[in-house]
Amino acid sequence: LNKARENVKIKLYRLIENLQLDDKYSILDKLHADEKFRINFNQIHTQDVGFYSVSYKNNYATVDSYIPILGKRGIMNFVALEMGTEDFPVFQEAKYPVKYTGLIVDARHLKGAKPSLFPRIKTDDGLDIYSQYLVNRDYAIEQGLALFQIDPMHAMEDKRVGNKPYFVVANSVSGEVKTNFSIATVDAVKLLSHPETRKNLKMCKVIILLPGRL
Repeated sequence: LNKARENVKIKLYRLIENLQLDDKYSILDKLHADEKFRINFNQIHTQDVGFYSVSYKNNYATVDSYIPILGKRGIMNFVALEMGTEDFPVFQEAKYPVKYTGLIVDARHLKGAKPSLFPRIKTDDGLDIYSQYLVNRDYAIEQGLALFQIDPMHAMEDKRVGNKPYFVVANSVSGEVKTNFSIATVDAVKLLSHPETRKNLKMCKVIILLPGRL
C-alpha cells in the first residue's frame, strides 16, 4: 500500500504542475524559472498535504488521493507568494460613485480565453485593475482570485459577488495562454470609484465567464 500511495502521489503532483498559474507560466514552468517559488512549492511534498483513501474490493486495494486548490492545505497557499503588494488605482472622473458588491466579467465571446490561478484584468489602456498584487492573500487562498463560470444567470445569483455586482463585457483577452482580460476604461472608472467596491474586489469577489465547458 505504501508503494501504491507513493505512485499515486507522484501522478497527482505531475497533474498539479500542469495547472496554469498566470498568463505566462504553468506551475511547472514557474518551478524551473523561479528558485524562491520552487522552494516554497516544494513544501507540498515535505508537508504531505494530500488526502488519501484506501478501499478494498474483490481482493484489490485501491488508493485514491487529492489535493485541494483552496485553503491552508491547498495549492494556492504554496503558490501565492507576491500578493497584496499594490493598491487599486483610484479614478477621479466619477461624479457620483456607486458601490458594487463584486465584479462579473463576461468573456464568453473571446475565443481561446482560459482560466488560471492568477487571472488579470486590465483597462484597454493597459492599466491593471485586478491581479494577484491587488488582493488580500488570505481571501485569495481561501476562495481563489476569481471564480470561473459559463452561465451568466448562475453568476448573477452567486453569493460570491453579492446582490449588486458590476457586470461588464470584456473587450479582449491576451497573454501567452489568454488569461488576461481587458475592459473599457470607462467601466474601470465606474467600478473603482467607490472605496467599498475596491474593498470588495480586494476580497476577491470576482467571477469571470468563459466560453464552452470548464
